[in-house]
Amino acid sequence: MSLPAFLEGVQRDAVRYWPALVTLGVVWGVRRLFAVPKDLAHLPRVPILPTLWSFLSGESDDARIKRLILPYANKHGESLVLVFAFDRWIVHVLDYKVSSSIHYL
Repeated sequence: MSLPAFLEGVQRDAVRYWPALVTLGVVWGVRRLFAVPKDLAHLPRVPILPTLWSFLSGESDDARIKRLILPYANKHGESLVLVFAFDRWIVHVLDYKVSSSIHYL
């Protein structure tokens, strides 16, 4: 087999696998975007889709906290909850007594 024939075969194979590679890259990127850091995985997470809709619709922070975060924290009996905000996870401290025991780095 000559080199040009070999390269033509490789090019056809590459075109065949591009959709799979692109799909794999998209799945990896979405998973990485929404992955919770290991140090925060034990905290309860406010559902992502209602939170994102709240951000995109322009809902104010106090309305979002009253409508989403406080009911979720009360339901789970927690003073700390995780909230996804576009590209990062934010820890909401809902009890001032807990905030005094948190050590900032």
